[in-house]
Amino acid sequence: MLTAEGDVLVVESAAHRLTRLAPGALTAAGASTVTGARHRLERKPTDVAAGELTLDVIFTPAPGQKLDDTYGPSTRLVVSASPPELLVEGAGTTTDLSRRLVLSGDVAQGVLQVTAQAATCDADVEHAACHLTRQDWGVPLRVVANGTRRLPLVLRGLDES
Repeated sequence: MLTAEGDVLVVESAAHRLTRLAPGALTAAGASTVTGARHRLERKPTDVAAGELTLDVIFTPAPGQKLDDTYGPSTRLVVSASPPELLVEGAGTTTDLSRRLVLSGDVAQGVLQVTAQAATCDADVEHAACHLTRQDWGVPLRVVANGTRRLPLVLRGLDES
């Protein structure tokens, strides 16, 4: 961060502090200042129809692994929306990776927030290694008359539908 006085401050988030660099430290290190617009990558909105929408989180365990429910359900799906009025039905937490949602026709656009996870362990091994696969998505939606009625999100594997 460059201050109005020309000082350079480094944000050390893990240490919860700001550190002021010595004058000329960046020049001595061969650093330069870059100005201009920042680069931003955004997911394009998915056109969906108002009403029923099937959310399918695709998950296939890796070869040699199986879903593991030793300590409870092996899968978890959390769904919400921004604005909340976008999602008429289907918000909340379940263990099924497929869910029926109902989208409002009164909200033109928003973001569907989805968190999915699946626990797997090596199959048929005495001291099996276990794994947790987790993904968070912020899916921009645009509600249109001829939009899709199915939204597949790949956690692991292929969408073969």
